[in-house]
Amino acid sequence: MTPEILNAVKYMESRGWHCEMAGADPDSPVIALPDFILERYPWIPADVRTAMEEIHSLVHEETTWLLTAAEYADTVEGGFNWNAWEQLSIDSAEEEEDDEWIAEIKAFWDKHLPIATSVWDGYAYYALREDGSVVSGREPEFEETTEVAASYAEFLMHIAPVPPV
Repeated sequence: MTPEILNAVKYMESRGWHCEMAGADPDSPVIALPDFILERYPWIPADVRTAMEEIHSLVHEETTWLLTAAEYADTVEGGFNWNAWEQLSIDSAEEEEDDEWIAEIKAFWDKHLPIATSVWDGYAYYALREDGSVVSGREPEFEETTEVAASYAEFLMHIAPVPPV
């Protein structure tokens, strides 16, 4: 993990986040990012991939959490799939029987990897874009986003004070 990301994680811990490093005990093994993630998002920066694999969980009061390799591999307990927001949007489009809308939703999520989920103030997420920046989105229009950080490390500093400023 890069020093910049490690420092951001330490700052998050000082702000009340609970961090469990992968491999720290038998209940939190080191897990590689699943192939289906790497195939869909081949542009994930190496430092982000390393952080996702080396951090088993990073959670704030069970209301906001980072998505890690363990989350993508579905090896941790939780109420949401890593792609829950995409699935909710697709479900809405399917109810309308709108194939064009479904294609637009899938194209959007092909360029936005969810990296954090929050239920602190409604359903919200953060996603990494192809250019390395991080955006936030929330219900009801998950595909409408706002850029919150230019990089993953900057994002970690942004999200540390919950609610993020």
